[in-house]
Amino acid sequence: MPRLTALLVEGEQAYQFWQAARTHRARQPGQRETEQARQQAVTQFWAEFCTRFPLVCDYLGALKGAEDWNNGLAGQLGMLVDPIRECQWLPSATLVCIGAQLYLQLNGIWHASEMGRLEAFCEGALGASAAASVSEEDFDRDEENGADFDPFELFDV
Repeated sequence: MPRLTALLVEGEQAYQFWQAARTHRARQPGQRETEQARQQAVTQFWAEFCTRFPLVCDYLGALKGAEDWNNGLAGQLGMLVDPIRECQWLPSATLVCIGAQLYLQLNGIWHASEMGRLEAFCEGALGASAAASVSEEDFDRDEENGADFDPFELFDV
């Protein structure tokens, strides 16, 4: 639990840094960027990113150092949400340990978030015997799956 929490806490900060860097990098329509300036921006982004967020850099694996960091990290960081911070807005996260099972609930994350990398991290780096995810889009909220429905019931553990 502490290692997953550490990744999630650092990950939320990394996501905010990435979004701010994307906003800062936005150019005026019609403005062209030289290859040298583009390469310098890539090098500068990754140098600062990896210095500030070493756990996230390890987590990203082959994506670390990607030329198109501006769009190439879309869907890869937004699900890394700090479960410690009290949050009354979205996104938010809850991490609970019951016996030998960790339950991570992510609320309000982008619907196109790539959960496979987080699942692989849990299995590879944390030694989980299995990891799975489900989205609200995967089931219908009806009489059977009302407001008090527990999505963790969908997993056979």
